[in-house]
Amino acid sequence: MRALIISGLLAITSPAWAQRPSIPVTAHPVLGLDVEGAAPFGDFGNSARFRAGVDLILGPGAYIAPDGEINFVRFGAHGAAELGGLDSAIGVGFMLGGRFGYEFKNIATPFFDLHFGYYHAQATGRACDLPASNCGSDKFGMEWGFGSTFWLSPSFGIGPLLKFNYDFTDNVTANWFTFTADLVFRI
Repeated sequence: MRALIISGLLAITSPAWAQRPSIPVTAHPVLGLDVEGAAPFGDFGNSARFRAGVDLILGPGAYIAPDGEINFVRFGAHGAAELGGLDSAIGVGFMLGGRFGYEFKNIATPFFDLHFGYYHAQATGRACDLPASNCGSDKFGMEWGFGSTFWLSPSFGIGPLLKFNYDFTDNVTANWFTFTADLVFRI
């Protein structure tokens, strides 16, 4: 057994192993900002998202971008919610995930986006002023979407992004779409 382990280590450190080509990796730290239009089912609102992470380009263009996001969304109440004394719903979240795609150098990077994390939802209005009211909720959230970054320079890109968001609250699941112009700054 010991001879098998030693021969395996010798094979790994042999000159033939050292001559194997490696895949080049290019890393770009990034900051991103999205100012979004958000559309929950049956209402409209506004949203913002800040992301920070790193763009990793593997080989000729495979794109992996692990990142973290801080999200904010606000929706106005209407219909039965408004009659019940609610004015709006506010959500704040922290998500971890990334983007996966292919980079066409200095042109565009189409990608798929996936994040999981924490969301705090808070309702506002006169119904929340009652002593026994519970207008806040801390729950799991997730989002997925797709988009593309078009590179205006090697360090600045802009592009469309569409995301579908889930916020798993106590009695119902809040879902909404966000539409944005995604701004990306490579540092």
